[in-house]
Amino acid sequence: MRTMCKAELTGLGNRTVRKYLGVAVLMTVMVFVTACGAQTRPAVERQRLNILWIIADDLSPDLSCYGEKAVSTPNLDRLAKEGVMYTRAFSTSSVCSTSRSAFITGVYQTTTGTHHHRTNPKQAPPDGVVPITERFRAAGYFVTNGNSELSGGGKTDYNFRLGKRMYDGHDWRQRPEETPFFSQVQVFQPHRPFHEESRISRRREVTIPPYIPDHPLVRADYSHYLSDVEMLDRQVGDVLKRLEEDGLLDSTVVIFFSDQGRPQVRSKQWLYDGGVRVPLIVRWPDGRDAGTVDDRLVSLIDASASTLTLGGIELPHYLHGIDFLDGERRRYVFAARNRNGNAPARLRSVRDERFKYIRNGMPERAMMPSSYYKLLHYPVQPLMQMMHEKGELTEVQAELFVSPRPVEELYDTQADPHEIVNLAGDPAYAKQLKKMRHELDKWIERTGDRGQVEEEASLEEAAIASSTRWHGSALERRGLRLDSPPEAHVKWWMKHYGVEIED
Repeated sequence: MRTMCKAELTGLGNRTVRKYLGVAVLMTVMVFVTACGAQTRPAVERQRLNILWIIADDLSPDLSCYGEKAVSTPNLDRLAKEGVMYTRAFSTSSVCSTSRSAFITGVYQTTTGTHHHRTNPKQAPPDGVVPITERFRAAGYFVTNGNSELSGGGKTDYNFRLGKRMYDGHDWRQRPEETPFFSQVQVFQPHRPFHEESRISRRREVTIPPYIPDHPLVRADYSHYLSDVEMLDRQVGDVLKRLEEDGLLDSTVVIFFSDQGRPQVRSKQWLYDGGVRVPLIVRWPDGRDAGTVDDRLVSLIDASASTLTLGGIELPHYLHGIDFLDGERRRYVFAARNRNGNAPARLRSVRDERFKYIRNGMPERAMMPSSYYKLLHYPVQPLMQMMHEKGELTEVQAELFVSPRPVEELYDTQADPHEIVNLAGDPAYAKQLKKMRHELDKWIERTGDRGQVEEEASLEEAAIASSTRWHGSALERRGLRLDSPPEAHVKWWMKHYGVEIED
């Protein structure tokens, strides 16, 4: 058994009993037990489970089963009704390539050196570290990665190179007969650019968080996002229907989650809950715990250990995750953000069931960095820049433009779910601040955080230059430039979304 860190784990479950007795319906096993229950005798070998990951792209728990009233997600609601819905699941990063590099290996991106978004040149993982796909293939599983239609390969976007093919195909139907599979289905939604809005009336229904101005353009953008969430739901429904048609729904564990949070300002690419809190739903083929809600802290770094255990595969010693499916508890979840495209940063966070602590290693950079990606895709960024210059933002909203920004932030996520009241300077919370600071320091040391040093200058410059060229060209096709005033970008978005421009 692997040695677990006491600071992270409490209340370990009994792996042997709970894991495999819970899937007795899937075992062709006859067990004879003496009166005292001391002896067992299996008649035949246990049938191996199929495992399916369905991964959304840029999704917070903005589903009707999680309480979002302005969206309809009947297929994911059904999945939650037939499975377990986790309310405190978090990614290890707030951008796709770094998050995906972590949960496919079971090792934090800051340990493997994959912590910069769009890392180039890509390096091989550290010695001994391999994606869990390799371990499944070695165990005899057919391993696939497909798009939402299962018509071709799905998104990978890992910040490492493996030097060999990671997947056997894109569809579980390609497997040899009687071969168990570990499949991933990558659903692009609700990643930007958004599709056409399904109904304009939703603009009146959306709830705008207090750190963003309640403006018609913001409402239109949030409405488009939720329209894409509904598109995601339909695609998930198609995948589940196909699984059922193939007679596999009752022999497959389905795990649905997102790589990070919603693509909005102060969400994706930030370490607030909007950027790292994700939906997580697990459906067991035997109906175990159907319709239940689990409030434990779960990290996506745990997905690898849990999935390997489902496959009956021995866990490698280097894994950072735990088996959350077996009832293990963690006291903390950790996240990190470094350079994203042309926007350098060094942020780290630790969160327990109540408090979130964020450390900013580059306080000279404002909370709203000069991000070309956001300039191209996020209408709220130029809108807030324009309103900030005119003095039209609230004090909370204007915090995004403050520089230097606080080195430390501490939030009571129960009393302050939007994380807008920084308690780091409040003497009443000095003890809690010290505790969270200490836990983060231990994690940085224990995991060998390679993101504590500056990126090599030539690599950073090349990445920024590449981002500048690509986004500059995309903006030129709109008749805009990287240095166009925010008013010009806002005007383009107002026309694009059909928002009436007020004089």
